Amino acid sequence: MGTEKKLYPGIDILKLVCAMLVLFMHTYCYDAGTAGAVFKSITNIGVPFFFIASGFFYGKGLARAEDKRAYFIRYFERILWMYVIWTVLSLPAYIYDLLVTKPELGPVMLILYLVRAFFLTGSMGVYWYLLSILYISVVLYIVYGHPQLTVPLYVVSVLLFIVGVIYEGGLLEDNLIGTAIHVIFGSERNFLTVGLFYMCIGWFLSGRDLRLPPMPVLLVLLAAGIGLIVADHFILPVDFCHAFAALILFLIGIAWNCPIPKKAASFVRRLSTGIYLLHFPFIIVFDLYLKKGTLIDLPVTLAFCLVVYGLCQLLPEKVRSLVFG
Repeated sequence: MGTEKKLYPGIDILKLVCAMLVLFMHTYCYDAGTAGAVFKSITNIGVPFFFIASGFFYGKGLARAEDKRAYFIRYFERILWMYVIWTVLSLPAYIYDLLVTKPELGPVMLILYLVRAFFLTGSMGVYWYLLSILYISVVLYIVYGHPQLTVPLYVVSVLLFIVGVIYEGGLLEDNLIGTAIHVIFGSERNFLTVGLFYMCIGWFLSGRDLRLPPMPVLLVLLAAGIGLIVADHFILPVDFCHAFAALILFLIGIAWNCPIPKKAASFVRRLSTGIYLLHFPFIIVFDLYLKKGTLIDLPVTLAFCLVVYGLCQLLPEKVRSLVFG
């Protein structure tokens, strides 16, 4: 028998906060000085939070579902539709960006880049998040049916994450592993070295009856994590600090029983997804007319996202579900 779905309004609100962090990261103002640079380093906890939340709710949903296979298929198809729709909508801007940033590409290489983007890296720089969820949801579904693979999966996810951290630190240059990551994915931000690790964290948390520390303790831990990020590489590799801070922020979301109506929580959740999906194609086009990183980028991009998302509310519910999940 399935169990009643539990709501986590705190996670919904913090997901919107993280969407704003991602927006700031991609519209970072170079004129903001040291304070802006410090804050930009903190914004990197946004995408890890998204992944942890995805793994958490996917695990909860699969455990709650009476028909596991049917739930997996519905989940996979929903993410697949979102990925295909946003990839198609952003394709002209993505092709233009490739032609501008890589003018040496011929027709054959351009096609290969597009194939790599669709199947491996995710198009437009931000949709790798959706592509990662697609692949990882399959892995987690298989592991759910074979519990003996759970611990090996966690071990592999941690090892791959460490490989990604080492690659990002430039320590795998001229190395076979580093070359493979560069050729296949272009960066460490892919479903193997980033997405799998964070979704496994959420997946792990979804199967536990959590006894969380009091909120003041969690806030102190979050402050410590942010402090480590600001300290950057002086204490720990910054990617580990992002992981710690994102995890604590997510635990705060679980513990925060915010009194928000169910419909409002659903709206906030979809709005966060809308901001994340809408902002990047606009940035590429917007930067054709203004210097990248100017003060106006953030408010104009946010205004664009809010206006377009508001207009999308006029669409039928079925269409909105396909577009925003």
